[in-house]
Amino acid sequence: MLESIERYWPKQRVIVYDLGDVDRGKLEKWNFLEFRQFNFTRYPQYVRNLDEFRWKPIIIAEMLKEFSSIWYMDSSIVFKKGDLSHVYELIKCRKYVTHRPPVKPIFVRDLREALTEHESGWDVHQWNQNVDECRKMKIYKFIPTNFAEIKKPKAKMYDAGFVFAARTRDTIEKIVKWYVLCALEEDCMAGNHREWTYCRFLGDRFSEPPKCHRFDQSVVNLLAANAFYYDRHYYVSEIVDFFNIERQQ
Repeated sequence: MLESIERYWPKQRVIVYDLGDVDRGKLEKWNFLEFRQFNFTRYPQYVRNLDEFRWKPIIIAEMLKEFSSIWYMDSSIVFKKGDLSHVYELIKCRKYVTHRPPVKPIFVRDLREALTEHESGWDVHQWNQNVDECRKMKIYKFIPTNFAEIKKPKAKMYDAGFVFAARTRDTIEKIVKWYVLCALEEDCMAGNHREWTYCRFLGDRFSEPPKCHRFDQSVVNLLAANAFYYDRHYYVSEIVDFFNIERQQ
């Protein structure tokens, strides 16, 4: 990740949160890095369980308090090009819209989803599952949803390791606030505390009962679906031409 940032934006400010295991000596060659120690003492003891990813929404909230927009990414992100103008233009265009067309009826949007081909960079194995499939039922006690809509293919699950977030009213009130509150509620983000993140599907991945949980990823996808009509077309760009995801096996 850092090599690609240095290649395209050598003067870009990058903030690295230290959760307790960062070897800063290995990173000192990148002089654009700014290190911040995550302050676990401000939060309940269970936030220290890094495998439950409660720290992630807290970091995003802290950064959006300080900056008007941010890129959040984990170390698996590798940039392929430096021109992101098409991404920013998509975000900015919303600011200048004075009249929004009405949301299409559900049956029309269901048909659109069935007929829409995904962008060529779409990772079928990683993202072709719906939001309900990767979530234990306990979370719905804290975040109610429309079970009929959340099970449909247009409410897909997306990776939460790479996000562009702007500090707008919708972002804060519909997503970030509840994202953080869920992280701080012991039984919300962690489910039954015996969750496994690998989702194995034997049949239709859009209708099987949920049998796994992806912690922060499950929560933020549920919040986005709830906020935007259970329809990815209203909250996901699918612009994937500028990065790769390269995870160590």
